[in-house]
Amino acid sequence: MMLNDISTKVDVRKLVQTFYEKVASDDDLSKIFNTIIKTPELWEHHYEKLTDFWMMNLFQENGYEGQPMDIHLWVDLQMDYTISLQHFERWLELWKSTVNELFQGLIATKSINQADRLADVFHSRLAEIQKKYRQIVYK
Repeated sequence: MMLNDISTKVDVRKLVQTFYEKVASDDDLSKIFNTIIKTPELWEHHYEKLTDFWMMNLFQENGYEGQPMDIHLWVDLQMDYTISLQHFERWLELWKSTVNELFQGLIATKSINQADRLADVFHSRLAEIQKKYRQIVYK
């Protein structure tokens, strides 16, 4: 079956919501996300925010306001500095499978490449903070 590429905000919203519905029920990721995003209203806000984030990353559209690194650092703090490489790998695996299930084309590929880079950057920064935390706490 021939799939269309990601080309509209509706497409991005479909991708984001389908992906995070998988995340919310995933054995490895649900604890993190459902601890922070506790209600349907908060999930809806998350879908909207991440749709804007991906519109910015894929189509350079304005609309996203936020500091994604700061949010990830805060979430890791809430999870007692336990977010690991395995969590990022699982997140990326679910992203890739969701993209490939719904879309194909240049923008779909770009979304996978962007997600790969984001996971690497976020994990590296969290690992750096976790290392500093452990040096302080376990001195």
